[in-house]
Amino acid sequence: MILTLYILSILSGAIGDALMHKGNKLIGHPVKLGQPIFLLALFILALIAQPEYLWWQIIFIALSYFALRFFLWDYAWNIVMRQPLAYIGNTSFYDNVLGQLNPAMVFILKLIAGASAVTFLLL
Repeated sequence: MILTLYILSILSGAIGDALMHKGNKLIGHPVKLGQPIFLLALFILALIAQPEYLWWQIIFIALSYFALRFFLWDYAWNIVMRQPLAYIGNTSFYDNVLGQLNPAMVFILKLIAGASAVTFLLL
């Protein structure tokens, strides 16, 4: 369930952001609103289940979110913007750092991050 809510949160944020960037704010705003809603749902479900996580498990869960975001965000954005899947912009610090790397290396890093996050969350 955590994995599903993480993925829905990340995808709704990326897709909503891309739609708004394209000028389609009427659809983009409600889609982007899904990002905090899915994270809030995750928090509420965690409170209901009251799992007894250890401190290091909580850190890994948070790191898994960021790893999944690193893996999924650009791909979702590029699909909505109809750009090549491996396209990396040049406006943000994040884009500039990734732009310095070989595209194959970026893909491998994203794949490792995504696989690691999914593996941990499924355990």
